[in-house]
Order: sequence, then C-alpha cells, then structure tokens
Amino acid sequence: MQARLEAVKEFKETRECNDFLTAIKRVNNITQKAAVSAFREELLEEEPEKKLYETFISVRADSEKFLSAANYQEAIGLFTTLPDRSIIFLTMFLSWIKGKR
Repeated sequence: MQARLEAVKEFKETRECNDFLTAIKRVNNITQKAAVSAFREELLEEEPEKKLYETFISVRADSEKFLSAANYQEAIGLFTTLPDRSIIFLTMFLSWIKGKR
C-alpha cells in the first residue's frame, strides 16, 4: 500500500498529472451521459481506430504486468506517455472496466 501511495505522490508532482486528471474527468463526464455497450473489435474500420485499439491492448497488458509486480510507478508512467488521443483511449479503457463489473 505504501508503494502505491509513493507512486501516486511522485506522479502528482509531474506536469502530466494535471493533463491526465483532466482527461479522466472528461471521460467520466462522457461515460456517465452515454450508454456504453460491449466493445466489439470487429466494428473497427479505420486504420487509426485499429492502431488505437492495439495501443489499448498493449498498455492494458503492460499495466496488468506492472501492477501484479507492484511496480506502480511504471504502471502510472504508461498512461503519461500516451499521445493526445488519450481521451479516446481512456474512454475505451473505462468502457472495458465497466464491462468487467
């Protein structure tokens, strides 16, 4: 638990933290207003959509690996390296999490 707190404290001191929290807030507002259905990869048509989904799969796998190894700073760091499309990525990620509940 202490390692998680330290990782969050360190992240809180970075410039990326504010951008990340703004994105989370926006995604939360979007997902509260919209019905979220199950994600279906076969519906992806455009190449940028497919690349974004590949990024999602990769970051999800890496974050699960880091979290299971209690490497919280690396897990947080994955999200700070995302491009400006992170809002879309986070929407997909939150939709996936909601589907898991």
